[in-house]
Amino acid sequence: MEAIALLFLILCFAGGLAILWAAVCAVRMLWHFKSPAERFSSKTIWNPMNVLLSPTLLTPKGLNLRRQVGYAIVLFVGCMVLAAIIGLLAKAAS
Repeated sequence: MEAIALLFLILCFAGGLAILWAAVCAVRMLWHFKSPAERFSSKTIWNPMNVLLSPTLLTPKGLNLRRQVGYAIVLFVGCMVLAAIIGLLAKAAS
């Protein structure tokens, strides 16, 4: 039972690190527009974070950071789903 609790905590910690990495990469991505004037324009609907939805506005470094944000979000969701499954199995076993 203690091993399951430890695995649960490790998955939650990994998920927390993944969402933190997604936030860091998303903020760093804001400095990699092809044209800085497009940050606050109708192309991003005046919200620079909308560049996640329109990658044509990013430089190659910005595209790499966008990809890292996607990977981090997938990792976060995966860790949280596994942690939920482990929690439910541990509750059912007790």
